[in-house]
Amino acid sequence: MAEFFIGTSGYSYKDWEGEFYPGNISASQYLGFYSRHFNTVEVNSTYYSLPNPYLFFNFLKKAPDKFLFSCKAHSSMTHERNAEDTIYNKFKNLL
Repeated sequence: MAEFFIGTSGYSYKDWEGEFYPGNISASQYLGFYSRHFNTVEVNSTYYSLPNPYLFFNFLKKAPDKFLFSCKAHSSMTHERNAEDTIYNKFKNLL
């Protein structure tokens, strides 16, 4: 049976404070709170720069096991089209 995943493009927005996020939580608690309401999120930051693998380790600590992270491919891979093989390998090895 098919599964549906519902989420947003990113989750860490200051203007969501008081609208979605309660005023009494810190930004470091956003993902844990978010993951109680949605089952996926698109990670935008990977489009702009390749992150340290620790970022993903930290994500996994804060979200439930079945939570789905969808990572945007780096801009050099999709828009600039000038990515070297090393960029593809780095991106693939992040996961």
